[in-house]
Amino acid sequence: MKYQVTKIKTLLQTLFRVDLYNVRKEFDDGTLFGDFERINIHRGDAVAMLLLDPEKKTVVLVRQFRLAKYTRDGDGMLWEVPAGMMEPGENPEEVAIRETLEETGYRIDKLTLLRKILPAPGVMNEYIYIYKAEVSSEQKIGDGGGLAHEGEHLEVHEIPISKALQMLNRGEIDDAKTVIALKEIEADY
Repeated sequence: MKYQVTKIKTLLQTLFRVDLYNVRKEFDDGTLFGDFERINIHRGDAVAMLLLDPEKKTVVLVRQFRLAKYTRDGDGMLWEVPAGMMEPGENPEEVAIRETLEETGYRIDKLTLLRKILPAPGVMNEYIYIYKAEVSSEQKIGDGGGLAHEGEHLEVHEIPISKALQMLNRGEIDDAKTVIALKEIEADY
């Protein structure tokens, strides 16, 4: 089977772009399945960091308001690993270092890539690079909390890994990148 994009129409251009695609499918025998429509959101790639203190057996999570969660449950507060968007020309490691310092106050240097994921491939072409980094008290050089001028108001929490895994298994953590990051280390704790 082959797929061919026959038309693209931009529906929205703001912080991201939303395009309507017309796609045609050709079967191996040469028959065509007419155009069908799909939405694609071009948002850019993101980076997420699971911060572990192996000595204290803790993880650093942030809690912040997310409109999507608010529209689902009326609360809107979401537990997450620190994360941020890649700017043009940046590599994922640079973003991980910058966003970790900005959101949590930790200076990190050694990163291990856990996964690269497509979180919502039905509608979005964003990749999220999920890293793990070990941290210690000596690396905490600021308060974190995000950038108020960007509308970020993050609560930074250092939580025992066992408690974070309990929260995950009770369904209290439902952010996809955070679920994946914690599942990556679950067997070790």
